[in-house]
Amino acid sequence: MRPALSVLAILLHRLARHEPAATVAGFVSNPMTAVAVPGFGTAITHLREVLGDKTYESLARKGEAMNHRRNRDVRLRPDRPGSDRTERCLVRDHI
Repeated sequence: MRPALSVLAILLHRLARHEPAATVAGFVSNPMTAVAVPGFGTAITHLREVLGDKTYESLARKGEAMNHRRNRDVRLRPDRPGSDRTERCLVRDHI
């Protein structure tokens, strides 16, 4: 599951959804992720530049603190009623 979520973090980064990208990256980040998933390390480096180290670390810690059980509560859905279905954002619902 981590490689797939790593790709999601890269995609969110490319879509300029920097904060969700940093949170997802924090959840999946481990020493092997940057090696196993091409572009992951580059995305992290750019996220640190865009967000700043302090903000990136805060968001990454938030993602790191998520456990696999709570990961089911993270889903993609439209960010507002009536929005284009292709326009999605990472939203964490409290169920």
